[in-house]
Amino acid sequence: MTSKRFSNNPETELLRLRNLLDSAGDGFIMHDLQGNIVDANETLCRELGYSLQEILELNVRDIDTESASNLDGMWDSLCHNDSTMVTYSRHKCKNGSYHSVEIKLYAIEYDGTPYISAFIRDVSDRKVTEEKLNLTQFAIEHAADAAFWVDANEHKFIYANIRASEYLGYTNEELLQRGIPDIDSQFTEEGWPTFLERLKECHEMTFESEFVKKDGTHFPVEITANHMKYEDKNYVITFAREISARQKAEKELKRAKDKSDKANQAKSEFLTSMSHELKTPLNAIIGYSEMLATESVPALENEQMHFAKSINQAGHHLLGLIDDVLDLARIEAGKVNLEFDHVNIYEILVHGAAMTKLMAEKKRISLSICESPETDLTAWVDKKKLTQVVLNIISNAIKYNNAGGKVFINLEDTGSHIKVSIKDNGFGINEENKADIFSPFNRLGKENSDIEGTGVGLVICKTLIQLMKGTLDFDSEINKGTCFYFLVPKSK
Repeated sequence: MTSKRFSNNPETELLRLRNLLDSAGDGFIMHDLQGNIVDANETLCRELGYSLQEILELNVRDIDTESASNLDGMWDSLCHNDSTMVTYSRHKCKNGSYHSVEIKLYAIEYDGTPYISAFIRDVSDRKVTEEKLNLTQFAIEHAADAAFWVDANEHKFIYANIRASEYLGYTNEELLQRGIPDIDSQFTEEGWPTFLERLKECHEMTFESEFVKKDGTHFPVEITANHMKYEDKNYVITFAREISARQKAEKELKRAKDKSDKANQAKSEFLTSMSHELKTPLNAIIGYSEMLATESVPALENEQMHFAKSINQAGHHLLGLIDDVLDLARIEAGKVNLEFDHVNIYEILVHGAAMTKLMAEKKRISLSICESPETDLTAWVDKKKLTQVVLNIISNAIKYNNAGGKVFINLEDTGSHIKVSIKDNGFGINEENKADIFSPFNRLGKENSDIEGTGVGLVICKTLIQLMKGTLDFDSEINKGTCFYFLVPKSK
């Protein structure tokens, strides 16, 4: 009985089957047990780059050297497996390239002649994806950190890598029977829901905790936990790293820092104590030398008067050095007290220029403030400390200047800050010395010169400006001069 849907014409039926075969998404090939190809569809021809006529002239071994190596054995296997078998291989294209394929093999016998037919699917993309997944799996499995996949609802492990087993002393099978509360001393069954809700809100959390090994010993870990939702199920992906060595190093570093802080504190206290002890007899020396140099005592001989003035000058210089050391000791001990107020910056600059006028005249240095200053600019600073900074920088501009040189003081409103620049046309600073300009007790080669100083003034100035929420820096060019400038916040 013939179906009404199909023609009973054999040629029409053959054509229909041929069209179905050619339009199939998978490739099709049929060959005898010697490997001679007797049929193939258009899909296979297209994938391999051959015409049908070309492919019918090939042997199956020309395109498949792996699975077609033993055709007799393949036929026997197909006959023992209900004439069907699935295998994977690589097919060689006409251009010499290869692609991975999945092959479904069938045994066919026609007119007493055995044939093998196959439907072939290109799985190159799938193989690439599988290789990437395998590489990812391998990387996670052998990662330096312990990795856990947790079923958030059951809070049980569904995956743990090799390092997790090594850390905790469990086999992988034992770990998969446990959950986070079993290995983390900070987690409990009751606390898990709260932790999970927090993790859902921020998606990722990094924190320190403590794991418990199978033998009961504890060790510290740093944990990074991520929340992930997949197919309506919640998971927690956790990576844990043992931090015993890091914690030990941090403790040693803290001990060293505490020891250093105590040593610095002791040094500061010693300097403060010694400075005060030195100032008492020094003030007496200064006082008596001033008395000897005045006219209220019997007249001294010229040489004696010179000695008295020299003693007085040296005493004042030494007193200044002691004050610098005291200031540095207070700064290092964190005992600098600031009294903030609205301070007129122009008045500070005028006062600084007046205080250093005599010093400048001795070296024939001209001091000048910008021609059209903004005289009403006020900053939120400590007046006394800012005056100290201005005096120190102007004094340096005079001391490290050439005789007959110039010092120019500029005042500028930058918007949120007030900028003060003090520029000289003196020696300048070598490139190799610029990095050490704010190092304490470093006078940059002027230690043996007749220029007085301790090398701590700029250190004190920079720290004081920073404490007043400002910045201090400089520009310099050798033999052309130096410009120190600082910015302090404007009054609001």
